[in-house]
Amino acid sequence: MKGLNRETAKACVGPGWATLIDRFYNHVEANQKHKYPDIQVVEVKEKFGGLRIYFWGADEFLEGFTWALESWSQTICEKCGKQGRVNASRGWYKTQCKDHWDGPEEWHVSEDEG
Repeated sequence: MKGLNRETAKACVGPGWATLIDRFYNHVEANQKHKYPDIQVVEVKEKFGGLRIYFWGADEFLEGFTWALESWSQTICEKCGKQGRVNASRGWYKTQCKDHWDGPEEWHVSEDEG
């Protein structure tokens, strides 16, 4: 696989999303020989509170799989991996659990958490 390896990708974001990155790399490595021989992971980062994985050389299935992982990241604390959600503070979005929320505002409890 070209580009970022698994450990470098994990170092680009908080440890709470390591399992999501592992799921991505497990799928790619299991299918690389036949489905993704030329895949290149070019960037892994947090954007608007969610995980983003950018790559070249894959098919629509991997794009959808990655989109699902990225969406799932918005429910997982980037710091610890517990259930979290996206909160905004001073224009910055973070996905964190209540224990790791470091914004100046109170933790906002939604009706389904209440």
